[in-house]
Amino acid sequence: AATREGDAQAAAAFASESVFAHNDMLCGNVLVDDNSDAIQLIDFEYGSYNFRAYDIANHFVEYAGFDGDWGRHHPDRAAMLTFLRPYVLATGRAAVSDAFFNELIEWVCRFCLATHLFWGLWSIMQAMHSPIDFDFLDYARLRFVGYYYTKGMYSHLFFEH
Repeated sequence: AATREGDAQAAAAFASESVFAHNDMLCGNVLVDDNSDAIQLIDFEYGSYNFRAYDIANHFVEYAGFDGDWGRHHPDRAAMLTFLRPYVLATGRAAVSDAFFNELIEWVCRFCLATHLFWGLWSIMQAMHSPIDFDFLDYARLRFVGYYYTKGMYSHLFFEH
């Protein structure tokens, strides 16, 4: 039990660490060179310090693209682990337990709600002020639908049993 508690604390600290974050990890901002498998991130206009779990959650939420099919595109636990294991190891952490990853996933899932709220509110502001020809209000609607969809998926994380 002490190890599990230590893993939970370590995952919470890792998730809530303030790091330089991209904050807009949609697929159009990730370039992959098919010849070398090199990855290049672009468009850092929203880059700033943020919680590590927020940026990871934003990456997962953006799997749905602009169509907002959250049920079809939101990654399942296995897909999250496929991303998180090499990510965590690349930060220099060694010998990370399954309990650590289970807790980290829970933190990331909580932050999925925050990303939906941020982009929904951002879209409302853009609808009022942006000269870009884009249906920002519909995009806000999609993000708020995503918020409620995600809240339903992860509501067990917010309430004690």
